[in-house]
Amino acid sequence: MSTTRREVPVTSIYAKAVFTGNVSGDVTTITSVTFTQNEDDWLLGVKKEDMPSVMIIDGKQYRWTVHSYFTLNTIVAQGTWVKKATLNIGTKLTIRKPFFKIVYGQNPTQEGTEMTFSFYDLGSFVPYGFDPGASEFEIDGKTAVPINIENADEDSLFSVKLSSDATYRFKWAIGSKSYTLDKKTSGATRINTSYTIPKSWNEEIKNSTAGSCTLSVQVLFGSQVYQSRDTAVRATVPDDCVPVINSISIADTKGRVPAAWGMFVEHNSNIAITAANITKSYGADIVSVNMELNDRTYYGTPPALPQSYMLEDYGIMDVTVKIRDTRGRTAEKTAKVTVVEYNPPTIQVDSMRCGQDGTLENEGVYFLATTDSTYSTCNGKNKATLQMQYKLSSQGAYTSAVKELPIGEATTVCGGDLNTEFSYDVRYVLKDTFNTVTVIDFVSTAVYAMHFLHGGRGVAFGSKATVENAVDFTFDAIFRHGVKFIKSDGSEVTMQQILNKLGL
Repeated sequence: MSTTRREVPVTSIYAKAVFTGNVSGDVTTITSVTFTQNEDDWLLGVKKEDMPSVMIIDGKQYRWTVHSYFTLNTIVAQGTWVKKATLNIGTKLTIRKPFFKIVYGQNPTQEGTEMTFSFYDLGSFVPYGFDPGASEFEIDGKTAVPINIENADEDSLFSVKLSSDATYRFKWAIGSKSYTLDKKTSGATRINTSYTIPKSWNEEIKNSTAGSCTLSVQVLFGSQVYQSRDTAVRATVPDDCVPVINSISIADTKGRVPAAWGMFVEHNSNIAITAANITKSYGADIVSVNMELNDRTYYGTPPALPQSYMLEDYGIMDVTVKIRDTRGRTAEKTAKVTVVEYNPPTIQVDSMRCGQDGTLENEGVYFLATTDSTYSTCNGKNKATLQMQYKLSSQGAYTSAVKELPIGEATTVCGGDLNTEFSYDVRYVLKDTFNTVTVIDFVSTAVYAMHFLHGGRGVAFGSKATVENAVDFTFDAIFRHGVKFIKSDGSEVTMQQILNKLGL
């Protein structure tokens, strides 16, 4: 309990002055400071010459006034001692502190002794009386973390004396989060406290699976901290604090397959994670979002989600998304994706002169287009067209109307305006959603064993002569004996020489 009277040494602990006054909250009032001795105090008392001139209170000097002395002249005691003195503090001294420093001694300004003064019962508090209760705990929202103060026996070397005037403030802190509990005691020999730290405090340990929790005790008088002790204990993040993948969005980002199809197509699609709905675990940021597909891992982060290369297989595939946070904790989610088979379109063609009914004729003005085309239907979504045009071989552009031909194995009579004396180029274009295949075929002139160019110099074997100053072979040529070439300079070279030079 607080008191209105407190003794303070003048020169030593054996000669003490009496302070009277009171304390309320943070304000101390001193009404008088008196020092008195009698003849029985001669052995350890203060002699006239040893009486200090001042005492320092809260950093300020106050002078002593000696009112009377007594003198002894005995075998064991000779000299003059101070009988009564007062400290000049005025009518009263008000200090707006609940406790403060006093410096006493024969010469307080040079080599005085410092002590803490208060009308409160300050008690005593040392580290040995502070028990954190545990060296490690898990932040699971269930574990109570204790802080204890024990009041040891007065004879103990490291005693703790609890004060009923004090407020004992207990604090649990991790990072920016803390909880404070104030306790007062009246005659208790110990204070036991505990606090169940909420699981949400794991947010303060977002880059590791363990951190530090500071446990502290402050001893307050009024609003001022008189003493404090703190210690750190290890706080661990529970194993169940892991991120959660709520949902993932998968899409084809290549843009080749029409969105309305709603499918992935081999050789034309990729698989990309376009969105990931993730619940972070108590503040731990997500650092990686990876995708596993067909024994390959594609790496990404939340701002740059992973995507695969072009799909080179078809069938039902597992797409596994794995995430990792700043604590190293992981989560994964797997989805199944169906990839539709696709092969580029193919076509084989043959174009032969024929009659109107499709019967092959050497001098027909029609031609029979024989086609064999294939394409992948992609579950009925993919469509293909086969178109044909023809032109004179000597012309540059195709000017005939476009004719649609059936897909698959088919024969179609085309033309009707072919000149037997000219050859024609026929262009077949097979096109689906993704690819276009073009094949150029040839319709020869009417078939002749041998034909001379009319009105010019030229001869053709197997077709009508149409090129001047040239021999045109439509038949395969077979030379059973040597072939000789005359060069422009008149020299000769044989076919065998040419073959030898080519290493054939």
